[in-house]
Amino acid sequence: MFVSRLKRSEEIRIAVYRLLAAVVEREWAAMELCGDWTLVQLVTDAQAERHKTAMDWRHSCCVAMATAAEAQHASISFNCSAQLAEAVRRGPYLTPREIEPRPIVVTDERPPTGF
Repeated sequence: MFVSRLKRSEEIRIAVYRLLAAVVEREWAAMELCGDWTLVQLVTDAQAERHKTAMDWRHSCCVAMATAAEAQHASISFNCSAQLAEAVRRGPYLTPREIEPRPIVVTDERPPTGF
């Protein structure tokens, strides 16, 4: 039910994130929701949201699900809990997984001077 709602408009996705963040605090819901690989994939996808409010609620949902997954570590798969922990670590605002170092100053090649 939640998976189909996360593929709808932004207002509905925000409502689903808020609902998931509240419901996942219950033990019975944490076992069901944190163990659903498809749901975890959709919630942890940082590219899914474009507006700040939606990004904040998506991240709040990830934090709540990761906390619940840690508390239910015996019944949640390692892949789901690792994916949630990674999403929490990256933060809400489209942080790339691996940041490639870029030089700040680039020097030009100068032709040799002939004296």
